[in-house]
Amino acid sequence: MYINRSYITNIRRISIECVILIEKSKDNIRQNTRGRSSDGVEAYVPPRPAWYDPRAEELEELKLQNTGGI
Repeated sequence: MYINRSYITNIRRISIECVILIEKSKDNIRQNTRGRSSDGVEAYVPPRPAWYDPRAEELEELKLQNTGGI
């Protein structure tokens, strides 16, 4: 039985796109559940302003760790 090579190539491309979408979905779920407590009850997370940069928060945490919390 002959299988067209472009058909296999398309299946591979679609498979890769699916994996990428799944990984992006996992990242979104992690970000969206960040404000929840361990029992699954959603905690109030105030809305972020438009200028908010999430890396700034991580940078502050790193600074606190490096200075011993001072």
